[in-house]
Amino acid sequence: MLTTRKIFLTITVMLLIQCALPALWVIFGGPFQNVDRGAHVAGEVLAACCLFLAGLWAGGLSSPIRCYATASLSRSVARGALRRVMIVVLLLMGYLVLSGATPVLLSAVAGASSQDLVMARENIAKLNEDKLVVRTLSFMRDVVAPVLFILSASLWSAKFIRAPFALFLVVLSIVALTWTGQKSPLAVTLLGLIIWRAEFTRGFFRQACKLGGFLTLAVISMFLVTQPDLWTDISLTGELAKRLWGGIVERLFATPLEVTSTYVFATAQGEIGWREAIPSYAFVWQPSPLTADSYIGSAYFSGGYESTLAGAICFGYPFVIGGLPACFLAGLVVSPALALSMAIVSSARNQTICVLYSIYLVTVVIDGVHGNLLQYLLNNLLFACLIWGLVSISFSIRSMTNGTGLSPPSPGPSLPSRAP
Repeated sequence: MLTTRKIFLTITVMLLIQCALPALWVIFGGPFQNVDRGAHVAGEVLAACCLFLAGLWAGGLSSPIRCYATASLSRSVARGALRRVMIVVLLLMGYLVLSGATPVLLSAVAGASSQDLVMARENIAKLNEDKLVVRTLSFMRDVVAPVLFILSASLWSAKFIRAPFALFLVVLSIVALTWTGQKSPLAVTLLGLIIWRAEFTRGFFRQACKLGGFLTLAVISMFLVTQPDLWTDISLTGELAKRLWGGIVERLFATPLEVTSTYVFATAQGEIGWREAIPSYAFVWQPSPLTADSYIGSAYFSGGYESTLAGAICFGYPFVIGGLPACFLAGLVVSPALALSMAIVSSARNQTICVLYSIYLVTVVIDGVHGNLLQYLLNNLLFACLIWGLVSISFSIRSMTNGTGLSPPSPGPSLPSRAP
């Protein structure tokens, strides 16, 4: 079930672990791998993080998100929705294969090095000139595959579907999630499953304890598969553990702080400004031809194999736009924006669509923590309007075909919200 409190608890823990604690470590003189600018601006990064979290919870108290749960669907309706999502994933996979955009991890099976996998990932996902393939990858990986994974796992837990079919769907969704060889989509989806399966906050902690080990195992497995150089030519288990731990620390702790610190540092130097960081939408408007991601990536992190995109933690963009006050305001608008998008979709009065959209909303917010969350919220509002329009048009066509003037069906009762 979707609730404000569970999502915001997850965001808070993520920001504390990946930003606040590393920043405190740097402030008090602790060495941190690869954080070149952290010592200079770690205090400002910590303040921006705390103000964003303060605004996040203040907004959550004022605008709670309406709750939906898989249990609110009947068995037949849930199965029908699951089959439709599965067909969409299979069609998207078929198009990608025909377009030559095969899964990156197939290269790992063929013995590719870590550098080869990085090049393959960047070429297929970020440097690909075929924008239709890039959009298809993004839609499958970030929208449809997480919904398929969480919905199939939830329906299997409720005994709506049998275990063999559920296993097939889980494997299918994992292939879709890891198509580009990136680790974050799978981790975000597993976090989304933990959030979704728990009805309320107390159950959320139980689910986190039950599935936390599986999440850790999945992350470690992805590190081993996507970075084979970590374990090749190693005869000692201790050396493998050392390399693996170093890679995890760099990816989860050092890199987010380093990139976000670079945004703060570049802002103080006048290298980037609000035009480069303000939310935009490629099909509607683009305030600046060079985004902050592109500038920071090319100026500070481009090494010849990775793309020029380098994304900060979510509060880094508001800091570029308006400093510390903007960080608080950005946190403040998160819950109202989510509530508005949920209200738009709910107004279409289709309970199945509401449940599927709620699942998507869980994952997109968690994914937005490591990106321009303001951009995610803007895109999400446009996506909600698109869903509402399509559902309304579909119902109007059915009504005219049937010759009836009936109003759209009521979504039926949903579980009440107990979270702010």
